[in-house]
Amino acid sequence: MPLLDDPSLAVERVDWIQLGQTARLWLSNPSLGSRSPRHSLETTGRVLSIVSDDRSRSQLRRQQLPTAVLGYAYSPETISELLDVGSEQLRSMVADNQVLQVVGAHGEAAFPVFQVTDQHKLLPGLGQLLGELADAVDDPWTWWIWLARPDIAFGGRAPWELLRDGETNKAIQAAGRAAWAWRP
Repeated sequence: MPLLDDPSLAVERVDWIQLGQTARLWLSNPSLGSRSPRHSLETTGRVLSIVSDDRSRSQLRRQQLPTAVLGYAYSPETISELLDVGSEQLRSMVADNQVLQVVGAHGEAAFPVFQVTDQHKLLPGLGQLLGELADAVDDPWTWWIWLARPDIAFGGRAPWELLRDGETNKAIQAAGRAAWAWRP
């Protein structure tokens, strides 16, 4: 196993970091190109995985997180109709982190379905929770991933399910802890 302070294993860049259960970090010397010896460091537990890739974050996330994990998303027109708001008001809600919008690789806006209740209202506490996450990282895809992933600390539920189940304070506190961990 190579030592992490070995200068021949310099990493050129880190494109994104993701929380996970296991991680593999590939170490190589970019100046050597394809001739570079590659080493990997694998670890288990609650760790950070670091990925360097030329593709955009949204492309990587879409490939790694299927619909079964993230869930479905509404178009801007559909969520506007469900919430009974106009497009200008919806843009304002997005800007104020009251509703979660992600932008796809081709510029298309999408709104995760889970944030709208059966009564066509936003989940109680969603805006405050998104505000906590936004204080640390301005990346709605990261927020969606965090909100959609079940956590053993929540009895196998995802953070958005805490909001749905009325455990607003617990969800907001968890978002605050996540945001604290994400800060540089």
